[in-house]
Amino acid sequence: MVLGPITQELIDQVIAEIKKEETQIKIRTSLVDPLIKYLHSKVYTYLQFLGLLMGIMIFLLFIILYMVWNRRL
Repeated sequence: MVLGPITQELIDQVIAEIKKEETQIKIRTSLVDPLIKYLHSKVYTYLQFLGLLMGIMIFLLFIILYMVWNRRL
């Protein structure tokens, strides 16, 4: 098959280009960092809410355990 070696060569060239430090910096600064900042701005409030909810649940768990412990004594 003719397509196999050509495709393999193309993949090897792409991998070699991605391994270059300059290319990695470009990818990081123009793609990864903005994506992380966008996701952080969208998800951060939900994570705060979930943290607060978990804190309340743990607090209520301790109150329930305290009430059960005092009832048995």
